[in-house]
Amino acid sequence: MLFTKMTQKKYQFLALAAILLAGACLFSLAGYFGLKQGVEKINQSLQQRSWEHYKRGEAYLKEGNIELAYAEFEEALRLYPQNEEALHKISELKPFFQQTISATPPQQITENVLENAFQEAQKLCQEGKWEEAAHALENLHLLAPDYRKAAVIDMMSSAFYQAGLAKIQENELEIAIQYFDKALAFNPQDPKINEEKEKATLYLEAITFWGADWEKAIQVLETIAQKYPDYKDVKAKLREARTEYARALARSGEWCKAEAQYKLIPEPDAKIKAELYKAYTFCHVATPTPSPGPTSTAVFTPTKPLGICSGHIAWADYDPIKSTFTIYSMNLSRGQIRKITENASNPAFSPDGTTLLFRSLQEDMIGLARISSLGGERTRVTTYAEDTFPSWAPDGKQMAFASRREGDRKWRIYLGWVLGLEETHELAFGTRPAWSPDGRSLVFQGCIPSTSNCGLISLNADGSNFRLLTSSPGDTAPSFSPDGSKIAFMSAERDGNWEIYVLELKTGKINRLTTDPDIDGLPVWSPDGRCLAFISYRGGKWGLYTMQADGSDVRLLTTLSESIGNWMDHNISWGP
Repeated sequence: MLFTKMTQKKYQFLALAAILLAGACLFSLAGYFGLKQGVEKINQSLQQRSWEHYKRGEAYLKEGNIELAYAEFEEALRLYPQNEEALHKISELKPFFQQTISATPPQQITENVLENAFQEAQKLCQEGKWEEAAHALENLHLLAPDYRKAAVIDMMSSAFYQAGLAKIQENELEIAIQYFDKALAFNPQDPKINEEKEKATLYLEAITFWGADWEKAIQVLETIAQKYPDYKDVKAKLREARTEYARALARSGEWCKAEAQYKLIPEPDAKIKAELYKAYTFCHVATPTPSPGPTSTAVFTPTKPLGICSGHIAWADYDPIKSTFTIYSMNLSRGQIRKITENASNPAFSPDGTTLLFRSLQEDMIGLARISSLGGERTRVTTYAEDTFPSWAPDGKQMAFASRREGDRKWRIYLGWVLGLEETHELAFGTRPAWSPDGRSLVFQGCIPSTSNCGLISLNADGSNFRLLTSSPGDTAPSFSPDGSKIAFMSAERDGNWEIYVLELKTGKINRLTTDPDIDGLPVWSPDGRCLAFISYRGGKWGLYTMQADGSDVRLLTTLSESIGNWMDHNISWGP
C-alpha cells in the first residue's frame, strides 16, 4: 500500500523542487538582510525554517509520499545541519527512496520535475510574484539550460525586469539595478530595461552625492530631469538640492555663487526670495569684506552684562588675511579675547584648563597637538591629518578623538594618550566622542554594531556595553554636563532645523532648548553646569552665543567670520 501511494504521488516531486528553489532564493535574501540584523538572527531564522520543513516532511511521510518527505528532510538539514531529527529521518528513508528512484526511469522523473517547475514559475508570474518567479526560473535554467530554453529565458528576463520595477517603488535602488542587470544578461538590447537601469543608476548616484557634494548631486539630477522629467521625485529633489547648496554657499560667504543658485530654484517661495535678495545685496551692492577675527589683545565690549556664565571659551575662526584658521580663547569674566595659535582648529580644554588639545593644520606638524592655554609652542600628539574632535579623559592623561585615517574613509573613535608616547587604538565606528565626567564611558554619534540602530551611542572605555541613548541617526556633537546627568547635543532630524537639545540620562527625556529658524549647534557645557555655549547663524551672521542651561537668556558673545567654511567641522570648548 505504501509503494502504491508512492507511485501515485511521484509526479508531485517537482512541486517540492519548486519549494526548494524558492527556499534557496529566500535563503539568499535572508543572507542579504542578515548583514544588517546580525548573524544571530540569521541562525535563528534558519533553525525556524529548518523545523518548518521537517514538519512538512513528517506530514508527507504520514501520507506515504516518500519522495516529498525525503526532500523536505534534506532541505531541513541543509538549512540547519545540526537538525539531528532530520538527519535520522533521512537515514531511515534512504533505502526506500533509492528503491523508488530505481523503480521509475530517471529520464521520466527529470522531465516531470522540470515541467512542473516551469508551470509553477508561470503561476508565480501570473500572480505577480516576480521575485519568486525570477529566482525559480533562474534555478531551473541553471539545472537544465536547454529545457524550453527560449520560453524560460523570455519569462526570466521579464520577471527580473518586473521585480526591478517593484524595487524602484520600494526605493531599494541597489537591488533594482541588480535585477535589471540579470534581465539584460538574457536580453541585452531591450530598450525599456536599459532605460530603467539608467534611471535607477543616475538617481542612486545623485543620492550618493547628497549632502557631500552638492554640485555633483545637482549635475546628476539635472541629467535625469532633462532625459526623464517624470522619474520619481527628481524635480523636487533638484529643487531641494539647489536650495541647500545655495544656503551652504551663503553660509560660507560666497554670496555671488549663492545668488546664482537661488535664481535657478523654480517657483521660489517667500523665504527663498528673501534669501535671494540677501545674496544679491551682499554680492552686488554691499560688496562686503569678511570681518576680521578677534586679535590677541582685543577687549570684547558686550551690549549687556555677561550674566552668570564664567570661565574660558575656546573656538576656531577663519582669518581671511592670513587664509588660515586660528584658535581664540575668551575670558568671560573680563570680556577679553586672546589669540592662542594659528593653523589650528577644534580646540579642547584639559580638565584643569591649563592645556588645549587641537587639530594642527601646520604643514610640518599635521595631526593632533597640544599647547598651553596661554599660547606658545605646540607639541605633536598624532600624525594623521584626519584626526580631529579631541576629548580629554577626566584623568588628564588619556584622550579620545575621531578620525577617517583608514582607507575606507569611515569615521572611527580612537583612544590614545595626551603625551603621544604610545600607540592609539581603535574603539568603535563613530564620530564626535565625549568622555563622561567619571571617566568610565564615552558617548558619540554612531550605530550599534551589526544593527541599524543609530544615534548617540554610549560605550564603556574598555570597548564593552554598547547602548543606544537616542534613536535619531542625525543626533550629534554630544556634551556631558559636569555632573554627568545630562547630555547636550544638536540635531536637524527632529524638528527639520539644526537645534540644540538636552537628554536627561536618568529618565531618557529629551528637551529642546533652541527654536530659532536659523542654525543653532555645537553645544558645550560650562564647567559649573549653569550655562551652554553654542554657535548660530542667527540674523544671517555666524556668532558665538551663551544661554542658561534651560535655554533662557541667550547672549551673543562675539561675531565670527563669514568664511568659517563647513560649520559642522568645528567645535567649541569651555574650560575653567
